[in-house]
Amino acid sequence: MDTSEQLVSYAAMKYPHASVTYTVGDVTSDNFPFKWTSFDKIFAIHVLQCVKDYRGGLARFFDFLRPGGQLGVTYATQLFTDFLDREFSHDEKWKNYFEDLPEESERSESFQHAFHTCLDSLGFEVKKIKTEPMEYTFPSLEKAVVYYIGTSPYVKGIPAELRDPFEEDCLEKMTTEFNISQISDPFHATYDCLVVVAIKPPAEEEKHEKSGGKLKSLRSRLSLP
Repeated sequence: MDTSEQLVSYAAMKYPHASVTYTVGDVTSDNFPFKWTSFDKIFAIHVLQCVKDYRGGLARFFDFLRPGGQLGVTYATQLFTDFLDREFSHDEKWKNYFEDLPEESERSESFQHAFHTCLDSLGFEVKKIKTEPMEYTFPSLEKAVVYYIGTSPYVKGIPAELRDPFEEDCLEKMTTEFNISQISDPFHATYDCLVVVAIKPPAEEEKHEKSGGKLKSLRSRLSLP
């Protein structure tokens, strides 16, 4: 699932499979197409950094998981896009579109702790959470800007007729910041990736059933009545 019709169409064409359903949707909105469904597993791979409210996204994931269900998340932090967000939040032309920008501390080294705290508060059992260094090379600075525009939740609010001048401003800021050619030189990006595995606790009756089954199995192994 993705919010982009273009990306969903591409995925369905490129990776068709009888057991896979591709659909357009946004888990953080009321038009989520599977809101009456519960899931055994939810994977959000580099998704939550593309929404304004990652806490709201995690809360929806908790609601949609069945008791005992698993959540897998990767969340990219300290991206080159953070610099662009900060720049535009102080730019007279664009700052109105970046009003909800989170504090820098939310994307800092303390982010892992904040994410863990959020999962705990929602009721998740965190099984794994760690930060790993990652890197990616874009063919050009221009392609990096296309990625930024396609994934930023703030850029979505910019009217279509202003997208071209916004892209030009992105390229100008990136060229100045990183001192490389806009088109010819590859752009090497490094970032931290938060990797998380969490579980929605089983319902109480399921816990009792499991514990009862273990007790019964132990009694049989010990030849107890």
